[in-house]
Amino acid sequence: MQRHGGPLCAWGRCAAADCDHFFVDTGRRSPQRFCTPRCATRVRVAAHRAHHATG
Repeated sequence: MQRHGGPLCAWGRCAAADCDHFFVDTGRRSPQRFCTPRCATRVRVAAHRAHHATG
């Protein structure tokens, strides 16, 4: 059976620990994990700093 209509999308909660926002992932690139680029950058910078603080 073929489904007709608009594109499928997924939604989820932002992966940033201190964020309670949700996002809608329309599948345009890689799977979305964050509600905004700001949250993504904040998590990435924290991981980078934690990695370099231990080494």
